[in-house]
Amino acid sequence: MANADGAREAAASRAPRVEQPVAVPGTGAAPAPRVELLGVSKHFGGAQALSGASITIERGEVHGLLGENGSGKSTLIKVLAGYHTPEAGHLLVDGQPERLPLPAERLRDLGISFVHQDLGLIDSVTVAENLALREIATRPGIFISWRKVHREATALLARYRLDVGSQSLPSELTPFQRAMVAIIRALEGIGEVKSAGKGLLVLDEAMAFLADHERALLASTARELAAGGTSVLLVSHDLDDALKVCDRITVLRDGRVAGTVDARHTDRAQLAGLILGSPSAGHPPVPAVRQNQATAVSLTGLSGRGLPPISLELGAGEIVGLTGLAGESFARIPYLIYGDEPGAEGKIEFYGQAYSVSEMSPVRALQAGIVLVPGDRQRQGAVASLSIGENAALPRLREFFRRGRLRGGELTAAITELLIRFQVRPADPVAPMGTLSGGNQQKAIIAKWLQLEPRLLLLDEPTVGVDVGSRAQIFEAIRGLAAHGTAVLCASNDYAQLAELCGRVLIFAGGQLRAALTGPDLTKQAILTQCLLLSGEARRAEP
Repeated sequence: MANADGAREAAASRAPRVEQPVAVPGTGAAPAPRVELLGVSKHFGGAQALSGASITIERGEVHGLLGENGSGKSTLIKVLAGYHTPEAGHLLVDGQPERLPLPAERLRDLGISFVHQDLGLIDSVTVAENLALREIATRPGIFISWRKVHREATALLARYRLDVGSQSLPSELTPFQRAMVAIIRALEGIGEVKSAGKGLLVLDEAMAFLADHERALLASTARELAAGGTSVLLVSHDLDDALKVCDRITVLRDGRVAGTVDARHTDRAQLAGLILGSPSAGHPPVPAVRQNQATAVSLTGLSGRGLPPISLELGAGEIVGLTGLAGESFARIPYLIYGDEPGAEGKIEFYGQAYSVSEMSPVRALQAGIVLVPGDRQRQGAVASLSIGENAALPRLREFFRRGRLRGGELTAAITELLIRFQVRPADPVAPMGTLSGGNQQKAIIAKWLQLEPRLLLLDEPTVGVDVGSRAQIFEAIRGLAAHGTAVLCASNDYAQLAELCGRVLIFAGGQLRAALTGPDLTKQAILTQCLLLSGEARRAEP
C-alpha cells in the first residue's frame, strides 16, 4: 500500500479535501474507496484540459460529476476509460494502484463500465444481439445459437424488470428503454465483479434525453445498484438530477476541482456557485429584443417530434445563438429548418417568400439560399474517402462542367484559392480529407458551404474540437458573411463561443424558448446562469 499512500500524498496539495468514509465498526480502519483518480493533468496542444484534478468514489455510492462545457469532465472520464493518457496522475481501485491508461481488458477485470450519451446501441440489430455483442465478438468458432441468445436476453430483461422483447429493434424503444438496454449491457459486461458487490458504472450524460418520469426510473436504478454495492458515477449538466440522485458531487471548473460536496447538505444555488465560480445571482431573463436589422427570416410554429412549436425572427446580417443545457431540443432547430428531420411542421418566410417546413428538403433549402454546417463533421460534414478539393467542390461541381466534361484545371485553381482564403492548411486540393487536423477539417467544411454565399447560414457547434487559432478564423469567416447581409443561426452548448460570436442568444429550457440575452447582458456567465435557473424552473413547473 506504500505506492497507494504516495499517490494520495502526491495529489493532496492539488485537490480540495473530500469527506472521508466512516470507519468500519470493529476494525478501526476505513474501507478503501472504490476508485480514486488523483492529481490528473492533461494538455491538448497549448490548452490545459485538466490541472491536478482528483475524484474519489466510495463503495456503494452514487457520485455526481458536474461542470460547464469545457470544464474537463469529458477529459477526466476519457482518462478513466483509458482513451487519454495523462501527463500526470494516479489511479487506485479498491486501494490498489493501477497503471494509466487502463486497457479495455483491465477495465473489465476491475468491473469499470461506461454508458455514454449516445448509448452505443446498433439500431439495425435486435435488443438480444445488442446485449450479446461482446460475447458474440469474442466467441471462438463461427456457430451462434440465436435461439440461446434470445432466450438469455429474455431472462436478462426480466431480471431487470424491463418490459421489452428480445426481438425488438432499439429504434422501436422509448428513450428510457434504450438507456436501460445500454446499462444492462454495461452491467453484464462486469457481471462477476458486480455480483460480488463491487464495480463502477459510469453514466456519462445518459439521462440527458429522458423525460422526467424516465429520469426518475433511471435514478431509482442507480440507487438500487449503489445499495447492492456497485458504485455509480453520474456525469451530468443537470443540477436537480445530481442533487436528487447523488450522495456526493464533485464540480470541475477550468480543469480543476472546484469542490466536492455532500448532496444532502447542498442546494441549487450553492452548486451553481461552484460551477460558475461565484454565487448565482439569479438575475431575471432579459426580454427577447432583436437588433434593428430588416427582417430576413421569420419562423412561425416551427415544430418537430417532441418539440413544441416556436416562433422567432432573424434580421439580415444578424447572428443569433440557440442554447440550453445538454439534452434540450434547440440543437434540432437548424435541421428542422433545413428539411433534414422528418415530422417537421411550421412556416418559414424567407426574404418575402413563404415555405412550408413540411415540404422543405436539403435540395430545396440549397435552392432557396439556406445552408447547414452540421455538428458531426466526421459523419455528416465530409466524405472521408474523397480529397480535400473534392469535398470542397461538391456543392458547385456543376459550374465546372462544359459539354459534359469536367474542367479539372479550373476546378483545382478555384478550390485552391478557396482553401487559401479560409486558411486551410495544407491548401492542397488532392490531399486526403483525413490528413487534416480537426480545426482544418472544420475550416474546410465551413469553406465548402460559405463559398455559396447563402442568405441563411445554419450552424451546429461550428467550432467543436478546434484549436483557438482555428476558432478565431472560423469566427472571422462567419462575421464576414454576416457583414454582407447573411442571417446566421448558431446552435451550441459552448457559452463562451455564443457570447463572443452572437448579438442575441435564445435560451431553451423544458423544450421551449424561455428567454433571450442581448447587449451587455450577453456574457458566458450570464448564459450559463440563465440555463441553470430556467431549467430548474421548467422542471418544477411540469405536472
